[in-house]
Amino acid sequence: AVLSLSDIRLTPHLKKALTPTITAYERGDLHLALSAWPGNADIESADSKVFKASLLLAIGAVTEATEILDFVEREQPRHPAVPGLRRLIALVTGVSWASDWAPATATEFLVDSLVHQSLSDIDGALRAANEALHKAPESGITWARIAELNFSAGKTTETKIALDKALTLSPGFAPAHAIQGFVDSDSGRFIEA
Repeated sequence: AVLSLSDIRLTPHLKKALTPTITAYERGDLHLALSAWPGNADIESADSKVFKASLLLAIGAVTEATEILDFVEREQPRHPAVPGLRRLIALVTGVSWASDWAPATATEFLVDSLVHQSLSDIDGALRAANEALHKAPESGITWARIAELNFSAGKTTETKIALDKALTLSPGFAPAHAIQGFVDSDSGRFIEA
């Protein structure tokens, strides 16, 4: 999951229709967020379509997400959240991407963090994740990313701080629980892990 909800604008009507989905997403329960999607909410705006595409990407449905993003780009060619999702698709499918990539949104910085990590650049990944956090400080998903990267860099104290924040904001986010397991194991708490 990489979409920062601050990068999309949902009308009050759509926010109401998508409340169960938004709540589940913010809590980090991505499968529940997708299963709570109302039948026709994705046809009402480019932003809701982008949100649905991001949920599909999070569960690995790249083809369906790509089709939705293609539609959004025909409807709204410069949607601010689409480039980050397109960059993520390129990363996971091994497609090359323009080298002049310059992230600007929280979503793009979170994707940029993944790009840096894929190149074994943990410091660059952590810088990008911190930029995402600066733009969306209440994103449990971003806090989990920072915890993961700090753990990879051997920064125990920073890992625990970020992980506590991630689990507070997004208690259902499975990757945060996986990181907690690694932290517990690293601390010799094998039963908890």
